[in-house]
Amino acid sequence: MDIRLAYSPDSDDFFMFYPAMMGWIPTGEYRFLAETFDTQKLNQMANESNRFDVSAISLHAYADLADHYLVLPHGASVGRNYGPVLISKEPRTLDSLAGARIAVPGLKTTAYLVLKLMIPSLTPVVTPIEPFYRIFDSVEEKETDAGLVIHEGRLIYCDRGFHLIADIGKWWYSQFALPLPLGVNVIRRDLGQDHIRRISEILQDSIRYSLAHREDMIRLWMATDPRGIRELRNTARIDEYLSLYANADTESTTPDVKLAASLLLKLGVEHHLIPHPVEIDWA
Repeated sequence: MDIRLAYSPDSDDFFMFYPAMMGWIPTGEYRFLAETFDTQKLNQMANESNRFDVSAISLHAYADLADHYLVLPHGASVGRNYGPVLISKEPRTLDSLAGARIAVPGLKTTAYLVLKLMIPSLTPVVTPIEPFYRIFDSVEEKETDAGLVIHEGRLIYCDRGFHLIADIGKWWYSQFALPLPLGVNVIRRDLGQDHIRRISEILQDSIRYSLAHREDMIRLWMATDPRGIRELRNTARIDEYLSLYANADTESTTPDVKLAASLLLKLGVEHHLIPHPVEIDWA
């Protein structure tokens, strides 16, 4: 049985799914086939089609998908007092950004949802993460006043001469003393309970395989990454990124992460950023 996967080209998503795709772990009757897209596109495609059985998406996007998908109890990208960063070309304060034009990687990203809680009056300028440098270029060329940087970009903005305004994961933790769940993996409800259980077990084993073969997976990802990001041709830097987003929280979603996920979607409803209440159904 073919299982269609969708995930981003980032190293943490590769880390989760690649062993299952390559058959390095037992997969039984299932064959895992994958396509990669940037975060904005993943959120859109999960909402607009039935093309994928399992997809990495933003937690924020789940508000539109709950009728069709369950959230897998592993594979989450979680920031524990860290997360995406808000950057500018010149030093700025958070208070100075009221009404500002801010480049964001998508209106359904979790990073954007949290940023709207931080700066309700901001004017978003959707600037997809691919090509990778587009948000940096937007701020550099003064198309926008600041940029919201996700994924590996949080490690390299200093190399490009930008200043940190705020880490939204730190802001979230300062408000609620909880981790910030950013991305989750979802699975189609209509696959049925038995398939969902077995596929979930295989994908969790895939994550465990990568955690146990960390150095090999880093070298493999560096050899195959199609984006050619020069600042990421560095084993230590990829190891640093994976320590943030491919770790014990990825292997298994803990109760505090589940609590934080429900709280974030609840706040989205209360602040009129999500149109209706959402219950998270965990597979």
